Amino acid sequence: MFVTRTGRVVEPRNVNTMLDRVVRHAKIDRSRVHDLRHTCATLLLLDGATIRDVMDQLGHASVTTTGNIYGHVLDEAKQKMAERMNRLAEGD
Repeated sequence: MFVTRTGRVVEPRNVNTMLDRVVRHAKIDRSRVHDLRHTCATLLLLDGATIRDVMDQLGHASVTTTGNIYGHVLDEAKQKMAERMNRLAEGD
């Protein structure tokens, strides 16, 4: 749900129209708002956000829901953290 500065709900069609305009101007492939939601969650997890933080951001009812959807991302995030720890331990 999107709201204006005054708190009024923005009509979903208007959100899609604005998004279409932005991606066209940026010369990137068309995205749906839902695609951006997944991208946001994925990037947050890869950057070290907790599953609880992402759950809160997305408004899921439980961490189980978020974990079921983004579990594969958590595995990649764990690998990146392990690589980061190796670099730190080696002094790079």
